[in-house]
Amino acid sequence: MEHLEELRKLMRLQGADAERALAWLVRVAAAGGASQVFLATDPAKREVSARFDGRPFSPGELGSVLESFFAPAGSPKLRAKELAAALLSLLRADPEWVTVSSGSGAGRALLRLRSLEDLKVEAARDSGSETVVTARERPLSPQPLFGAGTGAALRERCALSRIPVYLDGRLLPPFDPEALGLEGVEFDSEGVRGWLGVPADPGAPSRLYVSQYGILGAEASVALPGLQVEARVNDDRLHLDAAKNDFLRDDAFARLLGRVGAETAALRTEMVRLQCARMESVGCALRDPAALEWWRRRLAGDRGGGRPELEADARRTLWLRGGARSSSEILDAPLFFDAELRPLSLADLDRLRAGGPLPRFAECPPAEAEFLRERYGAAPRGPRETRVRAPRSAPASLPQSADAAGLVPALKAWFRCLGVKAKLRAAERKLDGLLGPAADLAEGSYELNLRHPLLAELLSCEGGAGVLPFAASVVLTGLNRLRPEWTDRQDAELQAELARCALQACEGGAGDAQGEKDGQGE
Repeated sequence: MEHLEELRKLMRLQGADAERALAWLVRVAAAGGASQVFLATDPAKREVSARFDGRPFSPGELGSVLESFFAPAGSPKLRAKELAAALLSLLRADPEWVTVSSGSGAGRALLRLRSLEDLKVEAARDSGSETVVTARERPLSPQPLFGAGTGAALRERCALSRIPVYLDGRLLPPFDPEALGLEGVEFDSEGVRGWLGVPADPGAPSRLYVSQYGILGAEASVALPGLQVEARVNDDRLHLDAAKNDFLRDDAFARLLGRVGAETAALRTEMVRLQCARMESVGCALRDPAALEWWRRRLAGDRGGGRPELEADARRTLWLRGGARSSSEILDAPLFFDAELRPLSLADLDRLRAGGPLPRFAECPPAEAEFLRERYGAAPRGPRETRVRAPRSAPASLPQSADAAGLVPALKAWFRCLGVKAKLRAAERKLDGLLGPAADLAEGSYELNLRHPLLAELLSCEGGAGVLPFAASVVLTGLNRLRPEWTDRQDAELQAELARCALQACEGGAGDAQGEKDGQGE
């Protein structure tokens, strides 16, 4: 009774949720070598119970169970101390009573508690051999012993339990990262076991879910050297604080962090392997414009949902990019996509940079752009956008009032002025605007965007195409003179030729790309 006031204070510091108390009873069972634990709820009786085998508690241990809460490290009362912590959690919910039956035969004893002050030990009337802990909820209690979320909370708390845990006859499933769509590695080394995975935010400190005896005891946010991780780890040698709410940041905890840091190398190796295996398929998926837009936002820091099939790939890519500065192992892992959505590793970029400029990237958020600028001395460029650009000079600017008869001579004048060869391609633009060369093409090359209301009439000369949902773009590549057939034809012939080329270039999209590649469609 000398510790009564201190026990009251510690009990108030503990959480009032019943799941904590039930999970702590699983911890008691595991510490005593139990082979399995059965948890049960009985709404009709307003009772919850835990039943398990393993080493029983003696009548003396039950009689002094609350005293054992203050047992020092290394004391033989440490297992009774675990039971005392569980009983305090149950009493925090203000139950009508709590009982503990343990032992076998004549040595089987029963502990009854109604409060910290009201407890007694007597001979048990049942003939079992398992330890059974039961608590009854008060009628209309504001602190129920169980509820709708009890099962989910217990699954989370008992995720790393090595012994089977049953709730109302159903086995609580262990932690299954694959079922949750999480990538990582499992390990069991030097007294520490668990799972390491790629965090949702690789720039944030590591998130550790720390267990003892397989039961979640606390969460910790820790900045590890190098790459950060998400970890679910267990170490039975850790030490809890007085209120049993967190682990002490002592030598035992430092040893745990050291083991997590050492296992990060295995996680990096596995993520590099997955990255090499997955990125070609990811590139194919990103040919869907909506998927590519999601990918760009996700890698720029937006964690909104919408693409669960790509979330693990995005996480892994961001995580590996974060480690690319310090690990040569990541050199051959594809971390970027070029403008054609082909995977690119840093080794690929090294080779390309040695022979010329970096390729255009499908996406490159600011953080990675800065890294590439430091590494290669040049800023990465995004994909070329098709848009109306101001011409270097304006030999042919079309007023909106121009008629079809005036549009074609303007085109012919443009060709004569430049003295170059023409190629047509598609551009998804509305049919209005002006004529002008691109501002950022190579010297001697020009791009002519045909964006004018009368273009619909121009393109309708062949096959009755009508108003098309795109505009044609004339790409002019450096030749000294136009071929005569482009300059000497009558207007109608030029209209028909332009229409034929534009329709051929725009039909299906793929034919246009192949034509440009092969130098056809001129």
